[in-house]
Amino acid sequence: MKMMMLFMYFLLAQSDRFQSIHQFSLEQYWEGVRFRNDSLVFRYALDASDVSVVGDFNDWDIEKGRMVRDSVGLFYRAFRVEPGVYRYRLIVDGKPQIDPTTMLKVSCPFRWFSAVKVEDGEVSFKFGGFEKLLMCIKP
Repeated sequence: MKMMMLFMYFLLAQSDRFQSIHQFSLEQYWEGVRFRNDSLVFRYALDASDVSVVGDFNDWDIEKGRMVRDSVGLFYRAFRVEPGVYRYRLIVDGKPQIDPTTMLKVSCPFRWFSAVKVEDGEVSFKFGGFEKLLMCIKP
C-alpha cells in the first residue's frame, strides 16, 4: 500500500513534466489536415509506398500532390492557399480514398471526397447544406 501511495505521489508531483512530454509527442505525430503559414498541410501515417493528395488546390494533379515522408516518417505535403472551401482525396498506392482523419466526407452522385474550409487562419470542417450542395456542383 505504501508503495502504491508513493507511486501516486510521484506521478502527481511530476504531472507538469509528463504533460509537457505528452504534448510534445502529440504535436510531433499529428495526422490529418492543418493550416500553417498560409498553407494547408497534410500528414498521414499510412502503410503505403506511394501517396498523393489531390484537390481543388492543385487541379487534382497526382504529380503536383505527391507526398514525401517527413522526419518522423509520416507522409507530408503542403499547399499555399487562400481562404475558401477545398475538396480533396488521397491516392494511396494508386487507389483513391477519402481522408481517414477528416470529420467531413461529402458524397455526391458519382463522386466522393473529403472537404476542408480555411477561414480566419484556421481549418474548419463545419459546412452548411448550401455549401455542401455547391461542392457537388463544382466541376
